[in-house]
Amino acid sequence: GAIFLLVLYLNRKGIKKWMYNIRDACRDHMEGYHYRYEINADPRLTNLSSSSDI
Repeated sequence: GAIFLLVLYLNRKGIKKWMYNIRDACRDHMEGYHYRYEINADPRLTNLSSSSDI
């Protein structure tokens, strides 16, 4: 256990860089969903309003 913690401690800068890369990739991926949902907030509402006119 102590050796594992020592390896983590010595590699903390590499782990921090790796974590930041993962976070940025997830953020970029989720921004695509954010913009897609922002354009058409809830497609079910458009279906309801068009069917209620009948």
